[in-house]
Order: sequence, then C-alpha cells, then structure tokens
Amino acid sequence: MNNKQFFSLLREDSLSNENKGLLDKFLSRCILYTPHYSLSNNAVIQAEMPDATYVFGKEDWEKQGGVLRLNACPLEITAPVVQNKSVKFVKVEVYDISQTNLTTAVSPCLNLTDEKKLALITTFCRQAKINVVIREFKATYPRRIFYSAVDRTFYLKKGTSAKAMTALLLKELFVWQMQNQKGIVSDVAKKISSLSTFMIMQWLGDGKESINPKTKAAFYQLKDSYQNLKLSFEFGNRFKKALRKIIG
Repeated sequence: MNNKQFFSLLREDSLSNENKGLLDKFLSRCILYTPHYSLSNNAVIQAEMPDATYVFGKEDWEKQGGVLRLNACPLEITAPVVQNKSVKFVKVEVYDISQTNLTTAVSPCLNLTDEKKLALITTFCRQAKINVVIREFKATYPRRIFYSAVDRTFYLKKGTSAKAMTALLLKELFVWQMQNQKGIVSDVAKKISSLSTFMIMQWLGDGKESINPKTKAAFYQLKDSYQNLKLSFEFGNRFKKALRKIIG
C-alpha cells in the first residue's frame, strides 16, 4: 500500500472486506514494528518494503552493533529539522533489520517482566506528582481503576494482574493528558489512548503478534479524523521518550 492508497482508504465511508484487510495489515505492522514513525512514513516504508519489520537509521543500527550489508538500499522517509526557528522537512535514509548483520532477535522492545512494567509506569506517575495506590474496591464498583482529582491519585483494584494494571494505568494516563493538555472530549480521548497504550505495551514487551478487536475498533472510529489518528502515535512516541529518561 502506498501513501496515496492509504489516505484514500482513510477517506472512504465504508470499506470492502478486501480494503479493510489492507488497513488491518497496515495498522498491525505500524504498531507492532515501526510505531516510532508517523503514519505517512509508515505508508512509505510499507510501500517500498512490504515485509519490513524493525526500521531505523544507520547510526541507530550501529549503536546496537549492527553493520549495513553492502547491497543495502535505503528507504527514504521525511523528518522534521529545525532551522532558524522554523521547521523544515527533509529526506532521510533508513534501513530494515534484514539489511544489517543483525537478526530479528535484536528487538527495539524492552521485554520487561509484568512487575517491572508496572513499576516503570508507577515511577513516571510519581515523577509527574501523581500517586498510584493499590487497594480493595467495593464489590459494586464496576471498574478496576479510578482517578481522584482531589489528591491526584490513581487507585488500582487489588487482585488485578500486574500486566492488566499497567495497561489500565497507561490508558487512563493518556486520557488524563489528552483532556488536560489538548482539551479532547472523553470519548475521543479513550479511542486515541487505545492505540497509544497498545504501542507502549508492545514496546515494554507485551509479546502479542496481533491487535485485539477493541484496539482495531478504536482505529476505525478514528480513521475519519486523521489529526486524531496522528495524535495516538505522537502521544505514544512522546511517552516512550519520557520513559527512556527514567530508565537512563
């Protein structure tokens, strides 16, 4: 799927099963392998190399001990460069892992245990002056997470698995940020956060090779608003940068 095809599919009101399959594949590959790039750049990467998985620049591969193969042909994407206080988009060259001496065992994912994932997100919250407390909930309370604006605290239901707690905390954090920083209404924020949460869970080492139906549904509900769709990737990537600073 090239850039033009991708954006024409996004504009369609109703999709055939064939076109829906194309978008499903596109979305899966974006989120599982190259969420650090924009949707536009993902469309370019998948058009030039449909089987691309982990894609980075030459310097990024060299930092991981990778060496480009002699016949490696670069993929050209665009990247913003600040010049004299203005932003200019320039062509940059990137390469798939198959074009290096590394194997797919070298993954950009962190592969953390569920307990470490929860500890990392909790540390982020506390640095942002948001408390995280695990406690018993009333049997009648239907949810497993609750945010109190009074004491800036996320309360998580005791007995919930560490993996589920991480995902719940991530999703609510994204919704909280979007509503406070961007003024996005709750329903839209929840759809955007579904994609952002899936991106982060994959990066932390979720191990899933498919996207759950709820995340796909959020994608299709957002597809008519490209700006909101872009936000899901932007929030996910911004959050990854913040977490990297904590990891050191």
